Amino acid sequence: MLWEAGGRVTIRDNIWFSQYEQKGGNAVQFVEKYYNKSYQDAVQMLLDEHIEPISVDIQKKQNIKKSFELPAPNKSMKQIFAYLLKARFLDRDVVKYFVDKGLIYESAKYHNCVFVGVDKNGKARHAHKRGTYTLGDSFKGNVESVEAEYSFHHTGTSNMLYVFEAPIDMLSYISLHKNNWQQHSYVALCSVSDRAVIQMLKDNPNISKIYLCLDNDREGIDSDYRIRHNLNQIGYNEVAFIRPKYKDWNEILKAKNGIEPLPAVPHPTMNKMCELIKNTVHTAMRIKPLQLYYKTICDDFQQLINASTNDDIVCCANRLAIDAVRMAKGHLLANEKELMQRIFEKYLPHTDKSCLENKFKKLNNDMDCFNNLFNPMQMRMDKNLEEDIQCVFEIICDSLQIQSQIEMAEIENFTEEQEGSDAVWAIQQA
Repeated sequence: MLWEAGGRVTIRDNIWFSQYEQKGGNAVQFVEKYYNKSYQDAVQMLLDEHIEPISVDIQKKQNIKKSFELPAPNKSMKQIFAYLLKARFLDRDVVKYFVDKGLIYESAKYHNCVFVGVDKNGKARHAHKRGTYTLGDSFKGNVESVEAEYSFHHTGTSNMLYVFEAPIDMLSYISLHKNNWQQHSYVALCSVSDRAVIQMLKDNPNISKIYLCLDNDREGIDSDYRIRHNLNQIGYNEVAFIRPKYKDWNEILKAKNGIEPLPAVPHPTMNKMCELIKNTVHTAMRIKPLQLYYKTICDDFQQLINASTNDDIVCCANRLAIDAVRMAKGHLLANEKELMQRIFEKYLPHTDKSCLENKFKKLNNDMDCFNNLFNPMQMRMDKNLEEDIQCVFEIICDSLQIQSQIEMAEIENFTEEQEGSDAVWAIQQA
């Protein structure tokens, strides 16, 4: 449906989603937003009856944080050895190494596999529990009051650090790459936070090369780019991605032992951006460089701002991106591959979740930067070109993200509208 407030709103049962703002909610939130009602008025409107406010006298209680405590160990570790070696196919020597150090053990109460994280003095600060039952989704979670900075890890002597989402992933990777593994450092985040990585770097200033080995799915890829960006901001520039062939590293061990692995999960928005960047640069390389680049790009931007339909926005955004690539090509004399790489370096998948309005705001800010740097009325030094041209790559990335969001939303809408139609049913049965 089209809503007067602007944009397309998809409604399914009691759930709504705004294609323009890329957010949604339940029926109460819909009434709050589009009818400008308070929560109480929204509920009253939906129930069609008056609701008296409830007055509750709440006694404030002081929150006392429970101190961290490791689960009591079991006398035997048969169950976790069976789980890690036979169900997860981890290398026996690798598992035994961590068991001997007291970093893996079996809990007494639930027979969970406990992965312990210690500080540089060897004091336990973190513990991650993993259920050992193999039917269905097994339990997993951190012990209460852990310190995320000290999750399950191994400290080596080399300058290399390998980062994983979970302890099983870390142990799987080591099992697959046993040669001299102890000389390197490894950390399992037990989440997708980067706090444990930062702590490892603080405790080990010799580390300079960081390999992010997170899951090969959307969340893992987003976290890869987010963590790399954060590390780049604090001066670590040698940060690379190592992605498993399947969804995670343990799936490789499963495949080697004859079990069907879970496949990698594509990242739709990143794949779309890769496609747009490739096509845009390919087109721009076959057009001569811009002469009046400042005027052309400003005109393209103004046409994009004035565009009223989605088709016009997509067309104008693509034109702005192509002309900005032409400008970059003329200033840098870069080849097609180099230009694609420079643009993609500006793309951060984990930030590509904002609404269209915010994407336009970012483009507007980058255009202000462009005006300040390249306005013909301004004096500028050619020696600053390498730094100044960065705003042009930002404009390219901004424009393509706008194009990407609209095109992907239209594909999603088309798919939703076709669901259950007689035409599609007939094709499927043919």
